[in-house]
Amino acid sequence: MNVHVSGRLGCWVAVLALGGMGCYLVLNGALNTDEGFYLLASRLVAEGYRPYADFGYTQGPVLPYVNVPWLALFGYSLAGLRLASLAWSMIAVITGVIVLRRRGTWAAATVFVVLLAGAPVWLEFAVKGKTYAFTGLAVLTGVLALTGRWPLWLRWAFFI
Repeated sequence: MNVHVSGRLGCWVAVLALGGMGCYLVLNGALNTDEGFYLLASRLVAEGYRPYADFGYTQGPVLPYVNVPWLALFGYSLAGLRLASLAWSMIAVITGVIVLRRRGTWAAATVFVVLLAGAPVWLEFAVKGKTYAFTGLAVLTGVLALTGRWPLWLRWAFFI
């Protein structure tokens, strides 16, 4: 097996291991009181209410809206909210792999994923039903947009 294939394989095995650890934490992670707040906000948005106008909300209004499709899929429960966060986290990790693969090698992407897997405190927060996972995805998507090969105006529009 050549180095390129083994680097790619190692990276995707590390991504799968990270996802497996995330699944464990979805079911066994410590509780956080804010998760109920975000779950209730998403449920209210799904019922047609609007943050700030119809109910009190202290964060930016994006998360309740983007979580609704995931919660419709996974169920309006703490486990469903954590699975939604795990999905955002895994999309962010894969986006990070794409960014690093474009800029470097499969080894750099593998080190990125292994470092994340070696930080269970990060993963514990990444699967909480809070803003961490989606914010990480937004930051990496912005990096991906700015480092893309599209026209500069399009990269900035996507970034913003």
